[in-house]
Amino acid sequence: MWSAESRHLCVALLEDRLVCSLGGAAARETGIDAPAKDEPAWRPAVAALVQQLAQQPGQVGRVSVVLGAAFVRWQLVDWPAQAGSDTELQAFLRLRFRGVYGAASAAWRLAHAVVSPGQALPACAVDEALPAALAQAAKGANARLVSVRPYVSSALDHWRGQWRGQAAWVAVVEPGHLTLALLDARGHWLGLGSVRCAEGTAWREALAGLQSRLALQSPTPVPREAPLFVAGPGADASGAPGGRALVPTGAVAPQGLARLFLGI
Repeated sequence: MWSAESRHLCVALLEDRLVCSLGGAAARETGIDAPAKDEPAWRPAVAALVQQLAQQPGQVGRVSVVLGAAFVRWQLVDWPAQAGSDTELQAFLRLRFRGVYGAASAAWRLAHAVVSPGQALPACAVDEALPAALAQAAKGANARLVSVRPYVSSALDHWRGQWRGQAAWVAVVEPGHLTLALLDARGHWLGLGSVRCAEGTAWREALAGLQSRLALQSPTPVPREAPLFVAGPGADASGAPGGRALVPTGAVAPQGLARLFLGI
């Protein structure tokens, strides 16, 4: 008989690959074809997940999915003083996303971090059809989708205690993407941005430009001594002056792509 934990499938959905682990087993990586013309970018990844589930009939009970940066759009918005309810806040965020991304954003699901009123608010959007497709994929294998979360937010939450009490840059490095956050000593958000970059060490070259842009946009001066923390699979802070790599420790600590589906 399968235990509940052994039947838990953890999945990282990336633009060009699927990374899965069933019941804590070693990560399995599956390449993904590019989407067809006019096809949603996430469709091939979900199709690959359906195939993975079909190869393990009756073995999966729960499915948790972490989304790569390619499927998530981020914005850092000023707190809307006129928003007196969550409904009004959602309406405000939808206007902001429409202003940047146009009419396509009407088909997106929005979510935001929990912050105190008056603070800058990180918000993200994913195609509304993506969570529904993931739920249907799980249901088709007699499993249940229990969570869908961006890798960036998972990694930031996991490592938050490392920079608490000081202004800091936090870089989250994924295959093909760099996301950079700037926070003050109280943990308030000052900047947030994301760029595409080649795999390997190319994120280091993209880092300087993104830091400069966010520093210029910051509502308060960025301390020169603000440290840089680097999270994400394969992140190597040695090429970033003053950088500190946030790497799980311990004999069985997950490394590389295995960090993706665990959100660390």
